[in-house]
Amino acid sequence: MSPARPPEGANSLSEGQGRRPKGAPLSPARPPEGANSLSEGQGRRPKGAPVTPPAMPVRTALVVLVLGGSVFTALAADLLWHGPVTAADAAFGAWLRALARPAVTAPLWLVSELHGTRVLLAMAALAAVLLAWRGQTTWLPPLVLCVPGGMLLNSAVKHGFQRARPALDGAVELGSYSFPSGHAAGATVWWGFVLVWLLAHLPRPRERLAACILAVSMVALTALSRVYLGAHFASDVLAAIGEGAAWVAFTFLVLGRRVGAPPAPHR
Repeated sequence: MSPARPPEGANSLSEGQGRRPKGAPLSPARPPEGANSLSEGQGRRPKGAPVTPPAMPVRTALVVLVLGGSVFTALAADLLWHGPVTAADAAFGAWLRALARPAVTAPLWLVSELHGTRVLLAMAALAAVLLAWRGQTTWLPPLVLCVPGGMLLNSAVKHGFQRARPALDGAVELGSYSFPSGHAAGATVWWGFVLVWLLAHLPRPRERLAACILAVSMVALTALSRVYLGAHFASDVLAAIGEGAAWVAFTFLVLGRRVGAPPAPHR
């Protein structure tokens, strides 16, 4: 006798025995539970591993980049076309210079000197040593691009516009060009970098607010000191702040993911 034939379409072996139903699609082999299809060396992070946030949030960096670039562009266009801001520069500088008092001049002169090229480069070098000592070497490329790179950018822009310095009685006499201010730009890129680093490491809102106030105050005082001392026009320092802020944002858009800043714990 011939053995009984199973009904058409049925398998002689059940699915549990490794046979699939006739016409069923092939299912891909499933990797072991918890395993990644690609190793970490291939660029994929382990399952469940936290995502490292950028040192400066991307949206924040884009907003700062656009606003800073817009401020600089508007003031540069005003200078080239002799607009209303440029026309008011000399009168505002003379008015502020007339308010000069020894008790105010001395501290503002000190603030200005602390944000000169040599001092800022020395502080950047010291910061690089401290970061290396702390094992935070991934912060070094942003530091180099942000501070020395931003100061080189400012020097190039100065030579592009070649604006003469203010001619005021008793003002500081300098041989370099005026627009945009090197001191204000240097203060912006330096304190901008310091602020980003502090915000990546300070978890408490009060500490973060204090860091913001410190950075903004130092940039504002430096800008004020340059106009007060007669070294720059007001539009010079405002354009420098816009330029510097945009450069800080650009730096961390390009290199922000590489610094490995730990996410601030919630308290």
